[in-house]
Amino acid sequence: MEAPPSKPTADALPARERILNAAAQLYAVRGFEGTSMRDIAEAAGVTKPLIFYHFASKERLYASLLEEALAACRSGGEAILSEPMSATERLHRFLASHVQVLRERPAVFAFAHNLLTVAYELPLGFDYRAEGRALFDQIVRVVEEGQAQGEFRRADPEAVAVLALASLGMYAQALLIGEIAALPEALEEHLLDLLLHGIKEPAA
Repeated sequence: MEAPPSKPTADALPARERILNAAAQLYAVRGFEGTSMRDIAEAAGVTKPLIFYHFASKERLYASLLEEALAACRSGGEAILSEPMSATERLHRFLASHVQVLRERPAVFAFAHNLLTVAYELPLGFDYRAEGRALFDQIVRVVEEGQAQGEFRRADPEAVAVLALASLGMYAQALLIGEIAALPEALEEHLLDLLLHGIKEPAA
């Protein structure tokens, strides 16, 4: 009886990363239905059998990418929420952490923010809506905290969260399709300040 293939070694990890990165870029631009495994293989510089070695199906590849995308976006969020600071600083740091992910992995960030257009149709094997909602709720909690402390104006907290994530998502999409180059960190900081200024309670 032929022994099953061993688990991927550390030497195989770069190929897996190339597959995930290529899939993120293609899914974010073309969508799930518009992307084939052949497309991903060509973009990643690997063979289709190698993709199927790491991922049992196109859906499983999509699910793995989605899990990692949400984890990247949520990373550090709970730590920021637990630290003592003003709501304004907390929201600024929270969004700045997302900008860092965006800068380092624009395709993954754009993919995560486009997931709801397709993911509900796919048997992904995990509750992606709960994961996405947890990320969204982190921002809502900070906005509610700021409103309770008089730092933020009385707007719908969920509307503010939508605006914040949509702004970052559009920036990621523009980076991904080459409409703009990555902004210097000073300008990214300025964008965050503009967003925060729009929700702050006006001075009496």
